[in-house]
Amino acid sequence: MRTVDIPLFTARELSETALARAADDWRNSSDEIPHQDEVIESFEACVGHSPFRMGRWEIGAYSCSSLRILGDDRVLDLKGPRALAWFENHYLASLRIPWSGKARDSVRRYGYWYRPGMVRPCPFTGVCFDDDFLEHLGKCLREGDTVREAFESLADVARKLIEAELEYIKSPEGFVDMAEANAWEFTEDGKYWNGGSR
Repeated sequence: MRTVDIPLFTARELSETALARAADDWRNSSDEIPHQDEVIESFEACVGHSPFRMGRWEIGAYSCSSLRILGDDRVLDLKGPRALAWFENHYLASLRIPWSGKARDSVRRYGYWYRPGMVRPCPFTGVCFDDDFLEHLGKCLREGDTVREAFESLADVARKLIEAELEYIKSPEGFVDMAEANAWEFTEDGKYWNGGSR
């Protein structure tokens, strides 16, 4: 029987050339876009929290993305101060941390960032993309868009978030972060090590 010792490296320990090879190998063998599912879940939850329904929608990286919102036209056509009042009273109010009671006590231990009256961070899915969609809705309504325009523009926000995730994972830093999170190991020349033979 013959025993061969093969030194293994984390992505951070690889040479620049070996890291580039490992990243290229991963990109060529993977068709997934990291966190795409979480972006879509946040997108659907953000619209789902409203009284509106999603009509036809399409979202994809580097493509035309669109959403058709269906619902009460009297609300969807609101703009300016009336749209902001609707957004606060009918959308954000239930997401805010109450001033007293059991719900207030349950988040008190998290400190100042969970103060009464503020919208809970990541209120829909617990993922940071929730906040990106909420921030976008508020910005659009403050800039004078109708409620319909604000909600329909969420498709483009989702597209940009997916593209940003894809660009990050294509970067050397993004690949190293993903490899560390998954405890991947590599041979000295940058080949992924799965425990088998070279």
